[in-house]
Amino acid sequence: MSDLVLLIISIIAIVILFIVSILIIKKKVTKLSKTIIWFFIPVYIVGWVLYFCAIYSEQEIPLIVKIFQTSFATLKCFALDLNIGVVSNLIKSNIVYAIALCFTWFLASLNTVYILLLALFFGFKDSIRAILIRKKPHYIIILDNFEQLEAINNLNMPSIIILNNSIELKNKARKYSCKKYCFIYNENKQIALESAGINTKGTIVLSLSTEPTTNLLYLNILNEMIPNYNQFFINYDTFDVSKYVNKNKNIIVYSMEDLVARDFVTRYPLYQEIDSSMIDTNKAMLKNTDINHFFLGYNKYSEQLLYNIILNYQMINDKIKLYICDDDAKMFIDQFNGRYFVNKHIQDILKDDNQKSQYFDIEPSRFEMIPIAYEKDSYELKINILNNMGSYNLYYIDYEDDKSNFEKAIELDNFLKNNQAGNYKIYVRFSSNNKFNITELKNRNISIYGDNESILSKRVIIDQSLDELAKMVNYFYSCRYNQNDKDIDSLWNGLSLIDKNSNRFAAMNIMSKLNLLGLTLTINSNEGAISNEEYFNIYSNGFMGRELNMDNYQYDNSRINLGILEHYRWNTFQILNGIHPMKKDQIFKDKKYTRRDSERMLHSNILSLKGLLDLEKYLLNCDFLSLEERNSSSKILIKDFDLMDNLPDILSNTNYKIIRIDGKRI
Repeated sequence: MSDLVLLIISIIAIVILFIVSILIIKKKVTKLSKTIIWFFIPVYIVGWVLYFCAIYSEQEIPLIVKIFQTSFATLKCFALDLNIGVVSNLIKSNIVYAIALCFTWFLASLNTVYILLLALFFGFKDSIRAILIRKKPHYIIILDNFEQLEAINNLNMPSIIILNNSIELKNKARKYSCKKYCFIYNENKQIALESAGINTKGTIVLSLSTEPTTNLLYLNILNEMIPNYNQFFINYDTFDVSKYVNKNKNIIVYSMEDLVARDFVTRYPLYQEIDSSMIDTNKAMLKNTDINHFFLGYNKYSEQLLYNIILNYQMINDKIKLYICDDDAKMFIDQFNGRYFVNKHIQDILKDDNQKSQYFDIEPSRFEMIPIAYEKDSYELKINILNNMGSYNLYYIDYEDDKSNFEKAIELDNFLKNNQAGNYKIYVRFSSNNKFNITELKNRNISIYGDNESILSKRVIIDQSLDELAKMVNYFYSCRYNQNDKDIDSLWNGLSLIDKNSNRFAAMNIMSKLNLLGLTLTINSNEGAISNEEYFNIYSNGFMGRELNMDNYQYDNSRINLGILEHYRWNTFQILNGIHPMKKDQIFKDKKYTRRDSERMLHSNILSLKGLLDLEKYLLNCDFLSLEERNSSSKILIKDFDLMDNLPDILSNTNYKIIRIDGKRI
């Protein structure tokens, strides 16, 4: 073999080995089968060629013998036996060949050690990577089932994942170990957190666990040990853990169902989805309220979405009609009413004249839940849907399985089209980054929501983008009524969960109120915002008074209508959060005015609009209150106008701006 040929082969060998080294580093291969394909086989082939050059040149034996001899000599390299005698002459005569062979020996030895470590200790590379990751800001993510792994792909910092003692999860985690995160297994949760770098500044702990015991264990540990400069986000899908949170720590409670429902309402505002002819923008109210909501399949995500729809879309001239389509529909409705029993309690009070007289005028929240029971996959459901269609119909499909959801959405759309049904929209939940042909849905009247990968993003869960406006709403009310001297985030972090949610729904409902005016919110910098003067002309038409006489009011003023709507929305939030109306003798016990009793979960203002105006008149003429108390206490309805009256100022400190809808759907 000529020196030139040997030189070319040696250079090619060096290049190939260099590429293999880069690929192994970039691919982060930790699976044994992939290590053999990406690492062992290329190095073996290069080593075989280099050894064959030496054996071919030096020995006069049959070719088949040379091939077998070369194969065994190359394998010995991986057993750390370099067999130098076979190649000694070429090493002395060709420096490039010597470099190529040394490179091969190094990678062969490294490959052997690496494969042994992978075979014996699956977590070896994870342990090494954890040491490197935990020196810088990173995520510590707590998981308890395999599906949760799908939800973390959008998090953009290196992550150390703590798996909750699941053998199955540990085995399945192998296919994820080539990504930007690594895994830690330790039954002692405190040691696991310390190993994951809980004390590294800038670290964020994120629990995706839905196991109550697991969440409480981690919460109790992190209540004590998490530094104030780090954050802990804990999931309360199963139960409310907020009451166990150490208020001195940066611990934030969230719920995946709540995030999905709030994201849905933000992405698909009802009054931009329905036919615009059903809205009277001059009066900011629906002129056609025959809008039906159908929930096909019912689970914890469906319940939270239904809850958000009730809270966000109260009507001043009708009830929200909600159809639960499930073989256990009646049971689900009974469970919902049992969970939010205050609404039924108010209905029972109104049936009893004696009880009714003990309150100012009260009324339940304006929604009606209607069961449509059926056997699964039966034709009966479709017939019932046809028989209960309104002027506009919205269908929410969620059977907890992406494949079923996809198929049912297509099936329902085909059925409605075949029966010439118009004015409808289908929403289907996909819980993960599915593999279905979703382009087929784009040609239909079907929209997707609830993708965990888009919901569980840094923007939503860590930066709390859905709370940007809610924080400003809370700050506005605090400045207006409490004379606070705290910053926006400090005020927000000090709130209870129910008070945070109260501000969240007030903020969410801003979009609904604007939509009723033919306006909307955007954060698109390319959109031209309307001026403050334009806003007030559309919103109030120059009338900013607060007086309201329900005896002769004709529901013809957009601003007054939105104020009434806000009172119904606030009422509903209180009712569905277990807050009861107060009796007259509780409001004025011991000749004092009590507006709120947090301990007994009572509030004086959970009244109909007539009841609220009657309370204002009573307070204004209450002889045991001072003149100052009468004037301040009797201004109750004013607060229902505050938010929209001051909206331009509130938005001035956010990324939001007001624009006209003009028929566009965003």
